[in-house]
Amino acid sequence: MISTMLKPTSGTAKICGLDLIKNPDEVRKKIGILFGGEVGLYDRLTARENIKYFADLGGLSKEETDKNIEMLAQMLDMKEYMDRRVGKFSRE
Repeated sequence: MISTMLKPTSGTAKICGLDLIKNPDEVRKKIGILFGGEVGLYDRLTARENIKYFADLGGLSKEETDKNIEMLAQMLDMKEYMDRRVGKFSRE
């Protein structure tokens, strides 16, 4: 229901201040959701390039993007994978 894919039989919820029944399109813009086996990544790009791409879509500055990439790489223990193409990553 929070993903807006199922309509609640009663009540509602707010995501980032947006009512999921009144503003489902805006809620979906605020959340990340994957369906089935598709991961939403571009196989030919590296992990770093994918993150930069989505950061650009989100309007982050280059400095903010670079800072967040380093933080994510460290937090997720992915430094050795950041410059590898994601098409080679396991999807299991």
